[in-house]
Amino acid sequence: MNTNDYKGVCVFIEQVDGVVGQISYELLGKARELADNIGVETLAILLGEKVKDSAESLANAEADKVIVVENKELKVYRCEPYAHAICTIVEKYKPEILLLGATCIGRELGPRVATR
Repeated sequence: MNTNDYKGVCVFIEQVDGVVGQISYELLGKARELADNIGVETLAILLGEKVKDSAESLANAEADKVIVVENKELKVYRCEPYAHAICTIVEKYKPEILLLGATCIGRELGPRVATR
């Protein structure tokens, strides 16, 4: 693994029934600050079912790119499908920083993603 290939600040966007949680907007603001300091882009990961409409609000809230994964398996949060989706995106886009909120979901998902 070449760590020089990893660039960017990525944020996992928490949503419930298509509504993005406030913590995600706060993390996008911090991601923008970090990204500007190191000269890279921000990337938002939005998972769920029928969540594409939320992507525009994320682009307006500091995300340079928004990756949307829509699947009926992602409609309701479950750790394993969400971890798999996030890891697949991280492998493809190679961000150097991944931010998750210190919420119940983030506290469960973060360690799972980190170990992979």
